[in-house]
Amino acid sequence: MGPLEWRLFHVLAIVLFLGNLATSLFWAAQASRSRDPVVVAHTFESIRRSDLWFTLPGALGIVIGGVVAALRMELSIFGTGWVVWAIGLLGMGLVVLATVRAGLQRDLQELVGSGTGAEVPWKEYDLLYRYWWSWTLIAIAGPLGSVLLMTYRPPLPGF
Repeated sequence: MGPLEWRLFHVLAIVLFLGNLATSLFWAAQASRSRDPVVVAHTFESIRRSDLWFTLPGALGIVIGGVVAALRMELSIFGTGWVVWAIGLLGMGLVVLATVRAGLQRDLQELVGSGTGAEVPWKEYDLLYRYWWSWTLIAIAGPLGSVLLMTYRPPLPGF
């Protein structure tokens, strides 16, 4: 494959990655409004599975496609500022996803997983859910910043 095909692969991976994260926000909001512990637990389990099937492969595709496209275009990955800073933003988003967001998803699922509507501590759930929502937005912000850098290619310092 040439550099254009690798760039296309890179862009499609970005769409997969960010699309799945945005979709998870939508489904979590719908489930949370239901106040049905079975629905909420199922939704967060499904989000965890979709992260394995879509978010993780999307992240791998972003990295692989971006690195190969940059090499095929003869760009210095660490010497080209907009590339290295975009990688940094993506990396920060991935760290948030793999640590904070994943832990909050597990906590939310466990909190509602075994109870009925009356037994679920909804105030605690609401607090954790707000944290999960906020950290998901933070995790999305890094990759979105990367997209902006990759699109506009501002003159940033490399290493």
